[in-house]
This record gives sequence, C-alpha cells and structure tokens, in this order.
Amino acid sequence: MKEYRSSIRSKKMIRSAMIELLAEKDISKITVVDIIGKADLSRNTFYAHYQDIYAVLEELEDDFLLEMNRCLDEAVHNREFFDPLPLLRKFQHFVEDSVETNRLLLANQNAAAFCEKIKRVFIKRVMENLPTTGVKDREGFLIFLECVAGGFVSLYQKSLNKESTLTLDEITSEISQIYTWGLKKYM
Repeated sequence: MKEYRSSIRSKKMIRSAMIELLAEKDISKITVVDIIGKADLSRNTFYAHYQDIYAVLEELEDDFLLEMNRCLDEAVHNREFFDPLPLLRKFQHFVEDSVETNRLLLANQNAAAFCEKIKRVFIKRVMENLPTTGVKDREGFLIFLECVAGGFVSLYQKSLNKESTLTLDEITSEISQIYTWGLKKYM
C-alpha cells in the first residue's frame, strides 16, 4: 500500500511539474530533465510512469476529457440536451475550477489536436443522445454542431488566454442560446 501511495504521489508531482513548465515555456522546449528537476524525482521514477513528456500531457488531456464526459453523462441522465444551459454551466465551472491548468491545456503547441478531440466528443455525445428520428436535416444539423462546438472551444480558448473581453459566463450564455436556436431549426 505504501508503494502505491508513493507511486500516486510521484505521478502527481510529475504532472504538477509539467503544468508549471507549460506556464513557463512551450512544450517543444520541455524535457524529461526539466520535469524531474522541478519534481525532484529520478529519471527512473519518471520512466516508471510515462514514456515521454507527451504521455504526461496526454494524461492531463485525458483527465479533462474524462471530466467533460462526466458532465455529459449527467446531462444525458438529466435530459439536458434540449436545454443545454445547465450542461454548459457545469462545464464552465469545471473549467473555472482548474482555470490555469485548463488554460495551459488549451494554449500549448498541441492544443489544436486536443481542441479537435473536445469537439469530436461533444458532437458524438449529442448525436448519440438526441432522437435522430426528430432531426429534419441531419447533414445541416451536423454542420451546425460543428460550428457550435468549434465556436465554443475557440471562444473558451480566447477567454482563457485573455484574447477576448468575453467572460466564460457570457460565452456559455451565448452558446446556449445559439444551440437552442439550432435545435428549433433542425428538430
């Protein structure tokens, strides 16, 4: 049990070091030596948990997607896909709770691929949970979802990076209204 706790502690230290380093420099300039130096761990400890620095980043991204899916699972359970504001507020609060980490995940060199994953998960989950027999124009609705998801992710990125005067609260409200309009149009 002691070894397990030590292993968990080491992973947390590596992840924390990665987040700190992402705040300081681009991921392409981060090395395993940087991480183990900041975490005060050995190279062997790092490699016992991760293949490389990108595996650490991927695990951080996977945790983000896991929490996003938890919000989506709750939305499915509460049938919130027709009134998306509660779902979007949950997601907003999740992003705000770890705002610095999430800003770094959405702003690093590999963020485009991660943002694409976020969009794909959202679109897939909406399509799985809306009654597709009620969709009047499936292709149009998919284009609409692509625009909403892309806009949502892009606006959150800009807000987190302080490239926009819009707050996450304002973005969430607007996206909810746009999504609701689209449901009326396509359902």
